[in-house]
Amino acid sequence: MAENTNAVFDWDDKIEDDGNSQDWVLLPAGEYEFTVEELEKSWFDGSDNLPPCNMAVLTLKVKHPDGTTNRVWDRLFLVKKMEWKLSSFFRSIGVKQHGSSVTMDWNAVEGATGRCKIVIDTYNGSKSNKVKSYLDPVATKPKLEAGVF
Repeated sequence: MAENTNAVFDWDDKIEDDGNSQDWVLLPAGEYEFTVEELEKSWFDGSDNLPPCNMAVLTLKVKHPDGTTNRVWDRLFLVKKMEWKLSSFFRSIGVKQHGSSVTMDWNAVEGATGRCKIVIDTYNGSKSNKVKSYLDPVATKPKLEAGVF
């Protein structure tokens, strides 16, 4: 289980983390493997683009090709307009197949692995990584053996 980063401090609590232990760097845009480190079921109050709805907040541990990892956060909105992203997420972690319907199994999310496309997002002058899309699992080719057909 991940460390509780939502723990609340009292006014006279001691603090020590200088941020040096954070495994966050800006990743270049590209395709990455991820592991869902944490799922938080939350509520979205709505906006001009989306109605109020349930929301899944994902903490993804993204693996960089050099072996380092980084955390990227994503929000999945449980609304018809965003069903495509919900479907692509569940396909990415192997719970759903193209053309099929499936009941969203949130118990299968933490610890699940998949692939996603990461982009760099700029908001108010700050850059961060954003999940543009979730990718289907890479099809594995069967191992060929000499003389076996």
